[in-house]
Amino acid sequence: MRKGAIEAIRQFGAADDSVYENMEKSYSNNFVNNSPDFDEIMLTLNALTALKTEPAVNLIFKFMRELHERRRAGPWRNKERQVFEWVVSCIGKTGTQSTDVKILLGTMQRTDAYTSQERIWVANALKELGS
Repeated sequence: MRKGAIEAIRQFGAADDSVYENMEKSYSNNFVNNSPDFDEIMLTLNALTALKTEPAVNLIFKFMRELHERRRAGPWRNKERQVFEWVVSCIGKTGTQSTDVKILLGTMQRTDAYTSQERIWVANALKELGS
């Protein structure tokens, strides 16, 4: 039922900002779960990307900052890497012109902790944002 609601939000938009709290919970609860529902994470990210509102972009940016901190200090396994790929791709697709987003992406591109493939994902997102 949750996935259906997320898909409806992606297709039809959101009448008010109350959806963002639930979208954040959907992403976060799955991310910290030992058996995450990757489909739900992807649906959530796709819905936020499609909305392209300031709260939606801010939420994707929040996820990206959290992943960056995790990359620098915490565990970085296949789960984190997969979600990182999706989050970076989604932030690029939003078309945001946020300086904060571009600065963080630029930092990621120059940080040695990231693999060459991860840096390519970041470079692609920056290109999509016109940087």
